[in-house]
Amino acid sequence: MAQGNSAPGKLASPGPTLVFQGPCVLKSIYAYNHNAALMVLQIFDVARAPILGLDTPTREFPIPAGASADKGTNYITPALAEGIPMYNGLAYAVVTTIGGSTKASAGDVVGHLDYVVKA
Repeated sequence: MAQGNSAPGKLASPGPTLVFQGPCVLKSIYAYNHNAALMVLQIFDVARAPILGLDTPTREFPIPAGASADKGTNYITPALAEGIPMYNGLAYAVVTTIGGSTKASAGDVVGHLDYVVKA
């Protein structure tokens, strides 16, 4: 397998974003929430930027609310030992509620996705 690692800051855009087109495995996530409200990282198995409200997320990861006094609890690094296989592509969006379609504001969530390209 060839390895394709995203760069830190890949989650800088809250809008629907295509990370990789083609089969891959999502191996790790790091997402940090700067907002005072819960945000949700949606992961999609699509070969284009997802359409919020139309495409169904493959997985959703709630990211706890952030605050200046809340250091160390407003991020996620879920354990993905086997990874999450993506057959069409890897895309994401950051939204304001679980199952939601309202995108977060720019800068609310930052982080990166690491993935391995399937040969």
